[in-house]
Amino acid sequence: TEALRRTMWFHQGMHEQRAIVRLPDGTVFADVFGPNAVGDDDPLHDAVLRRQLEQGDGFVIDAHNGTGWASRAIVRNGEHVADLYVAVELKTLMAEREALRRKLLFATVLAGLGAAAIGFLIVRRMVLPVRLLTERLRRAQVGDFEPVSPELLPPASSEYGRLLRGYNDL
Repeated sequence: TEALRRTMWFHQGMHEQRAIVRLPDGTVFADVFGPNAVGDDDPLHDAVLRRQLEQGDGFVIDAHNGTGWASRAIVRNGEHVADLYVAVELKTLMAEREALRRKLLFATVLAGLGAAAIGFLIVRRMVLPVRLLTERLRRAQVGDFEPVSPELLPPASSEYGRLLRGYNDL
């Protein structure tokens, strides 16, 4: 019990809230609360939590109070000696995760808007020769026939180049 208590008062990164060691016969060998312990829930008295630990690969997160419970069987020389249950404070990690999620969402939206702007500019540039031809054909309808100037003509090898040169020949 004293060894667990000393361990709980020395934290680096993770803050343990509680540690319980239960012997195979069900008796509690040690039950230690850390300096930042919260709540009375524990897998010894809460059958739902114990079942979740067994089904969830030994780790359950309670997002409501920011606590995570981990469990592990202690085996020595192939014999089951005890079960260890540890509650850790996850509020800081959960807050960092949420902040990271918001930053990623912002970056994704920003990248999407950037890609949309680039796409808009590319499509606008691609459609420019068609818009030019459309304008010249409208003018020609009212009798103002003006060929496309050579500096506005795309290369002759492109479809738009052939199209606008065909208009000029017309």
